[in-house]
Amino acid sequence: MLLLFTFAYGNASDLQSRLESFEVRLEEIRRDLNIPGMSAALAQSGEIFWSKGFCYADVEDSISASSATVYPLASPTKTFAASRFRYRGYLYGLLGRVMEQATTKPFRQLVVENIIQPLGLKSTAPNIRGNDSVSYGSIDTALIAAQLAKVYTHDPTGAAVPAVYEPFFGTAAGLMTSARDLANFGAAILNDKLIPPRLREQMFNPKSCYRNLIIKAPLLNLPSPWKQSMVLNFIT
Repeated sequence: MLLLFTFAYGNASDLQSRLESFEVRLEEIRRDLNIPGMSAALAQSGEIFWSKGFCYADVEDSISASSATVYPLASPTKTFAASRFRYRGYLYGLLGRVMEQATTKPFRQLVVENIIQPLGLKSTAPNIRGNDSVSYGSIDTALIAAQLAKVYTHDPTGAAVPAVYEPFFGTAAGLMTSARDLANFGAAILNDKLIPPRLREQMFNPKSCYRNLIIKAPLLNLPSPWKQSMVLNFIT
């Protein structure tokens, strides 16, 4: 399980006390939900100041989780595909086709070239459990495989049991990342390293007039002629 938080604090002693309480609470949640292992990171003003792993990334081999442990990101993969959106899962399945037609590049290549590599996200990649013949550029997939948490599910009794990774990767899900990398991605957005301030403000605006989804080209360097067509395709 992968967690990312923003955090406000006063002086150093107040911070230490709050962190200790926070860690205790996270461990209580992990135990209550019977989560084999998880990682979390805290950031303020776009900077990571705390990160930690809890329990095991691999229960059977007693490998501890850490802030560098890699997990499947699942649905938050969508934040790597759009610069402003409202959640409509099925629409994201269409975004890959739009981006590939606009750029003549597969979506996984766009993510690697425009987000992962520029931000130096060493523990992030499109699903490495997918097609082994796919090129990941300069991404060290061996390192990510070594850091990858074992996947678990719960049986009918609630016990955690080993499961199998899904090989899917697309605009809706399938990215793999660590708590620290995800925090750095969030910091890049907040610090306007990926998109202009105007789009960042729109991205976090809950009063958007768009019911479903609007894609803005700058996040993945889509050609400008596609901006208007994507708006028309996805707004209802």
